[in-house]
Amino acid sequence: MNPWSEPPAKAGAHHHFDAVVVGATLPGVVAASLLAERGARVLLLRDLIPPASYEGEDGQPCLRRPFIAPGADAFPALTRVLSELKLHHEFVRSIAEPDPAYQVLLPEHRVDVWRERDRLAEELTREFGDRRCSRALESLKALEAALGESDEFFDGATPLPADTWRERRVLSRRLRAFPIVSGENGGRDPLPGLEGGDPLRAVLLAPGLLAGRRADGGEGRDHGLVRALGPIVRGLYRLPEGEDRFSQLLLERFRAKGGECWDGSAEFLESKRSRLEAVRCEGGARCGFQVLVSGAEPTRLQELLGDARATRKLEKLQNAAAPRGWLGTVNVIIRGEGVPEPLAERSFLIEDPRRPLTGDNLLFLDLAPPADGKDGALRALRVCAVFGPKERPATADELGERVLARLRTVIPFLDEHLERTEVASQAGDGRDVFLAAWAAPHGGPLAGTLPCRGPLKNLVFAHRASLPGLGLEGELLAGYRAAGVAFASLPKKRE
Repeated sequence: MNPWSEPPAKAGAHHHFDAVVVGATLPGVVAASLLAERGARVLLLRDLIPPASYEGEDGQPCLRRPFIAPGADAFPALTRVLSELKLHHEFVRSIAEPDPAYQVLLPEHRVDVWRERDRLAEELTREFGDRRCSRALESLKALEAALGESDEFFDGATPLPADTWRERRVLSRRLRAFPIVSGENGGRDPLPGLEGGDPLRAVLLAPGLLAGRRADGGEGRDHGLVRALGPIVRGLYRLPEGEDRFSQLLLERFRAKGGECWDGSAEFLESKRSRLEAVRCEGGARCGFQVLVSGAEPTRLQELLGDARATRKLEKLQNAAAPRGWLGTVNVIIRGEGVPEPLAERSFLIEDPRRPLTGDNLLFLDLAPPADGKDGALRALRVCAVFGPKERPATADELGERVLARLRTVIPFLDEHLERTEVASQAGDGRDVFLAAWAAPHGGPLAGTLPCRGPLKNLVFAHRASLPGLGLEGELLAGYRAAGVAFASLPKKRE
């Protein structure tokens, strides 16, 4: 069932909500769902945020944003959100464990990575020998121990990011209790025993770099990289329809608790004396609120605000959140007989493990099942890459050409079986945006670029830039934190 409805078409209609969430990003959806669960009356506006997947020509399932699903208990933030929304069992029923977990294609190796350690050890021994396999397994044990040490820090109780002096005091105490998160311990190698440039290290790093949206190629030494690598040791899963299915689970609960989802955009934000009062929506409806939660970029709020002073305040935040990483996705449609039999559902293609694992040196390949379920039918190979500032393509055509050039090294006779390529648009308003930009971590997982509280009195951010580099965990923490701050600002009768 589609949870979205069209905004009321009656011009001048007035509505009032406890909270309005502008921007259906994953943190925004999490914040809206939690607010409704806690008893607030909430409106969620999609506001130009396109779905993560879409149906291409001939019904092919195409992708804008990849989603590597963790297990329901992979990290505390996910467990806490699912438990509060009473979705834990539903999420467990929705995910499936791929076989193998993923595959890595190197110039001289093809490695199937299994969740079971015995099968993984057998595979690594076959490809790299006993000694290097032993080092890899020891590195995974060290990684698992590091995750366990910091789980409690990232359980949602720590104020991340810390905006007020009280929150900074709490954060300081928590950091002293968990020295692994920052300082010298926080900067240790997440995979000790495997040196940079080692192909075996690249095998283990690859999914964490994509899941954490890491534009540093794995060369960073902050604890955020450890957290991003968590699903490797705790299980990688497949969720049909990816991020859209996860959002749908949240939105179904949101609607059940009385929340409203409007598939429209905001047109203007009314403010008075540094306080937001209402949003005028597509169709003419005016929605008043106590608090506005923004899942959108600060630039989007600048477009909506008529207050010059408030716009200047937001401009400073946008400068701090300037993008340092970009995600590009190319949907390659090929005939089924052109897909190599050894290619797994999810693969990582690495050209040179000695170079930073970023750009087209690390491609994520997501092979969709046939749209009609028949062998030999068309298949959609969704290819994603994370780019740093110096390597991002200038045009969509360049992105497509670079991806095809890399695919030709692993898919024989690709051109003979190629039907078409489609560079995914990252904008929901028809603009020609082919790269999704986001802030990248600089200074560790706690060095967020966006605060939770905005420069206006009742503005709260639920945005991935609050905790960049933590991937899905950071997005969930941002949404959970925004819901807590927004709910605390509502009238006490809601408690």
